[in-house]
Amino acid sequence: MEKRAFGIVALLGLFLMSLSSLADSKDKNVRGVKLMGKELKYNVSDVGIQTRFQVGNKIIAFDFDNYYCTELTDTELRKQELLSKRGENGLCLNAIVRFAKGQDNSILALNETERLKLIEMIVIPNSGNHADMANPLLWKRYDLSQLKDFYSHSHCFVSLPNDKILIAGTPKEDARHILSIIDYKKQEIIPLNYWPEDGIDVPDYVKCVVYTNYSDLYANGKGRYLYQAEKNRYSFIFTIDKDYNVKVVKDLYKEYSNYTVQHGAPLTLSRNTEELRIATNEDNIYVLLVDSDPEGRIYGKLPLEEYSFFIYGNSVELYDWDGNKKNVLYLDHYGQRIMLSEDGKKLFLFSDDNTSRNPKQPHIWVYDIDNLDAQPSVDVAEMEKAREIKYKNDMEYRSKTKPKTAPKVDIVEEGDMMADFELYDYDNNPHHLNEFLGKGKYTILEFSSLGCGPCQMAKPTLEKFYKKYKDKFEMITISADRLPEWKKKPLGEVSWHDWNDFKYAREILKKYDVPGFPAFVIIDPDGKVLNECFGFNYFLETLKLYIPAEEVDKLKDDWENRLK
Repeated sequence: MEKRAFGIVALLGLFLMSLSSLADSKDKNVRGVKLMGKELKYNVSDVGIQTRFQVGNKIIAFDFDNYYCTELTDTELRKQELLSKRGENGLCLNAIVRFAKGQDNSILALNETERLKLIEMIVIPNSGNHADMANPLLWKRYDLSQLKDFYSHSHCFVSLPNDKILIAGTPKEDARHILSIIDYKKQEIIPLNYWPEDGIDVPDYVKCVVYTNYSDLYANGKGRYLYQAEKNRYSFIFTIDKDYNVKVVKDLYKEYSNYTVQHGAPLTLSRNTEELRIATNEDNIYVLLVDSDPEGRIYGKLPLEEYSFFIYGNSVELYDWDGNKKNVLYLDHYGQRIMLSEDGKKLFLFSDDNTSRNPKQPHIWVYDIDNLDAQPSVDVAEMEKAREIKYKNDMEYRSKTKPKTAPKVDIVEEGDMMADFELYDYDNNPHHLNEFLGKGKYTILEFSSLGCGPCQMAKPTLEKFYKKYKDKFEMITISADRLPEWKKKPLGEVSWHDWNDFKYAREILKKYDVPGFPAFVIIDPDGKVLNECFGFNYFLETLKLYIPAEEVDKLKDDWENRLK
């Protein structure tokens, strides 16, 4: 299984192709505007708190333990106030929640257990009194646990009239859709008729995952919607007719990635390096174009494929809801994402905010966009030429600080002897993956991360398995988490071995060709790799080779009951 990485030439070519769109005749009359920002005071107390969800005038933030509420003003991001603990307690919000602004200015919270199971819709009052917002006894709850299994892992959803939402996802049994309407009072799911025709021949559920995972949806409140894919430059404005057909008004961007299927999951082969970060209001669509880190020069320190953790931009394309490009805004600072004030007069740029990999104090700048016509014009062609030169320089720097081709990794496959690595336990004692060989036991490697919902949901079932069969198996969790979060043990201890190499497990993941989490490798007592399993269901099925099938079925029942 050969690993594929983006080459320097391919990256540059794809980026320059995206820049060339501004040279099209349709963009010749687009006005460029250069804006100067003012830095806001950042009052959120912990760099580990991520300010991700904008719901009207509120910002919903979170860390491993809690959800918080804060607000953006013209001068500051206010100190956070506790909204809810994260957990399985019936009064708490779950570990996986998405938020949206309700039709009545309330906050909608979609509670989930993992990507296939919706649990409930919670309507949180947004009266301006934080004590009321944070009081779960005042929340309205609508049970969704009886809905069919649902493919969705999108960033957000959109509130619709009559207690409905629009979301990227579809029932598992009907995978040839990427958008659905959910009536959370009547507990009904209506898949919308739309399917991306990207020319790639993969199973429907794989394509559905590609176009729903971490995607975003926006609305103008007047019957028009905007879809945005995560890793593709793919975004379009659409309407929905009475027969639930999606009618594309205009493609804003239409550049598909190239992908295939590996171990039953999507594997990206190549894509445009420029991503889209979007904010909207009822009149306009603002698109921040983000590419490589222009200041940090981190390329020589990280594997090439990890560039996506450090993506920045300062060019914002402004469209109306007919898809007409009106302006290109050039900001005086670089950032990773944008938000708008509720009155649409201010644009906020967030930078250094990816705390999981770049734990710096975040910065936020505010820009006045109330009267762009009064701002001096700049030549779009000249600005894009300068941007192209800057990107070339960045790519040249990257090529000098890393080999042009990544060193070939000798992948461990089924039938090979295991590869050994040194890791550490919670007390910093060193261990080796091969230290249990020759003792008559099988070794199971579990690749996991705290940010992986299915990984954490599987832990109780793994506990039952390990406690019953620990005389036959040794099990090692290989954590890909940062040391501070891992050592907090936010989800409690496990009865098997939980180790970390303090390097995000990068080399181990490459060596064992791990496509995602959770993943498992079963090794015989002499060190031969017998099975590689991606996904917990696949792992459970594989266990039938080693323990009685009826015992595996009990574990499956336990797992499925936890998802209900």
